[in-house]
Amino acid sequence: MKTTFTTEVTKELREIVPHQYKQSFLEVILKASGKNVKTPQVTVTIENVKAPGSNEQNKAWHSLIGEYWASGCSSYHSYEDMRDLLKLKICGAKEWVYLVDGRQHTVKDYESIPNGCQKVGIPKSWSDFTKQERRDMIDFTIAEMIQAGVNTKKFDEIMKGLENGK
Repeated sequence: MKTTFTTEVTKELREIVPHQYKQSFLEVILKASGKNVKTPQVTVTIENVKAPGSNEQNKAWHSLIGEYWASGCSSYHSYEDMRDLLKLKICGAKEWVYLVDGRQHTVKDYESIPNGCQKVGIPKSWSDFTKQERRDMIDFTIAEMIQAGVNTKKFDEIMKGLENGK
């Protein structure tokens, strides 16, 4: 959930700004005040925090897809194709790009695309995946690698590292 509002800068508002943002917040206020604004206003956006993924998950998944590609067992056309299609399989597209009469259009939901158009899904960035999405991605990638017949020393090392929590 997300909400955005514009409000006057009050003492109470200044007090809730986290320490690491106070300096830039004050700079915005001073800049607005320098334009002879009697009561500076700011737009505030508040949203629920997503559980970010961990560095360990990042290392694990990138090691897995690197080994998947290096093994030669994948049927993807390129490393980038493999990476993006795996993301789309698990989390879907963050947006869609389609063509109508040679013109490109971008939409957030698939249902907005007219029938018969060429279209492509744009995957979320790995950094935007939640911890749970990353877990699902790692599990799915491992399952696909096993199904594809990946059986390398490096894959075994990665799996042992995951089992030992490394």
